[in-house]
Amino acid sequence: GKFLKTFVNGCGYVVVGLYKDGKAKHMTIHRLLGKAFIPNPENKPCIDHKDINRQNNDISNLRWATYSENNHNIKAYGAIPFKGVAKDGKGFRARIRIDGKEKYLGYYKTAEKASEAYIQYCTNNNIML
Repeated sequence: GKFLKTFVNGCGYVVVGLYKDGKAKHMTIHRLLGKAFIPNPENKPCIDHKDINRQNNDISNLRWATYSENNHNIKAYGAIPFKGVAKDGKGFRARIRIDGKEKYLGYYKTAEKASEAYIQYCTNNNIML
C-alpha cells in the first residue's frame, strides 16, 4: 500500500530505490517493468524505449533489444556517434580500453578530431576498429 518515490537520474531514466536488509539498490523503472511484464524469448539484454523518450515507461513503449538495436537511439539522444569519443566540459575526450585498462588519448575541440586520434592510435598499434 506504499508508493515508492522515483527520481530522474543523470542519464534521463526514471529510477526507484529498492531496499533489502537496510541496503538500497537503485533500479530503472523501464528495466523493472521489462523483467516483470514483457516476454523475452530471444534473451535480449536491453530494454529499449521505442519512442526514444527515456521517461515514457508505458509497457507499450518498451521492448527487449540487443545492444546494437538499442544503440540505434544514440543519435536521437545527441550522443557522440564516434567510438572512443565522449563529450565533457573541456571538449571531446578520446580514450581506448585495452585489456580492461583505459588509455587517455587527449582532449580535442571537435568530436571528429577526437575520433581521428582514436583511429590513428588504433592504426599505429594494430588494434582492430
